[in-house]
Amino acid sequence: MYKNSFWIVNPNGKKIFNIAYWGGFLIEMTKKVEDKYHIELDVIFPWGFEILNDEEFLKRNLRRFFCYFGLRNNLPDGIDKNKLAQEIGAMIIKHLQIIDYEFYNKIVILFAQEQACLLREEYYTCGLEDCLLAIIVRESQDIFLDYSKYIIGTIDGILNNKGETVGYKDNLIARWRLFQLYIILEELFSYLLNNDHVINQLQNKIVKLAKNHIYPLYHRDKLLVRATSLELKLINELILPRLKLIYSAIQNGTGANIHDNIKCFHSDDILNINISSDIYEIALDKLKSTYEYFSQGISSNDQKNHG
Repeated sequence: MYKNSFWIVNPNGKKIFNIAYWGGFLIEMTKKVEDKYHIELDVIFPWGFEILNDEEFLKRNLRRFFCYFGLRNNLPDGIDKNKLAQEIGAMIIKHLQIIDYEFYNKIVILFAQEQACLLREEYYTCGLEDCLLAIIVRESQDIFLDYSKYIIGTIDGILNNKGETVGYKDNLIARWRLFQLYIILEELFSYLLNNDHVINQLQNKIVKLAKNHIYPLYHRDKLLVRATSLELKLINELILPRLKLIYSAIQNGTGANIHDNIKCFHSDDILNINISSDIYEIALDKLKSTYEYFSQGISSNDQKNHG
């Protein structure tokens, strides 16, 4: 049924993850769950870097495989979202073990609704190519719209100490996530602000700080690490002031203001959204178009560019 097509070898002999095939595989897994429980599910698998429109990201180590499932109707009796997420995760891993043992063997952590299951012994030393698989199930009639709202809502989250960046001063993964979200939000909204060469140089430093390693999840002493003076300086003197400017700017478009809220995708916190409708539509379009382009994968995009 499957071929070992999760990997593409480019002309230089480098193996590149086949995102298009991954997407097709997830859709097939979703259909199996729908048929079993007579439910309606959608799945998306964003990394976040898509917004940068830089295909070089596709050639790097992808270590965090987040899969968000939107449940469009009620679950039957006897199963809840936690159990469903666990079952989806187990099913994906089981199929990977059969069709691509190399990929299967790289997955060393399974998240189901934010509950981490370590698939190796305690204090395992993660390799550079080791991965985590995260399965999040939430009630949603449009899971990508909710994801987009969540991204916009993280401005409120970062500025008001909510969501997955809470504790960033002492938590390495929360700090990495703050850097990642800031990069995304800058890409979405920096056109509304004045930008200069110094700010661009500082932002390049932040890109290098936004890591995707998973080893801190196996070693708590490497997770609870105090931010460096450079990191705190960038956060306090660039990121937070810029996000305050963005928060103000997105409310001053030409359209009516939209007031909404969205549950964070990685915590129970509620993120508030206050944005002009014209700026909101531009942000939604950019998030969706870049996601759709990159979810086709580098092989199909290369064919378009070089075919």
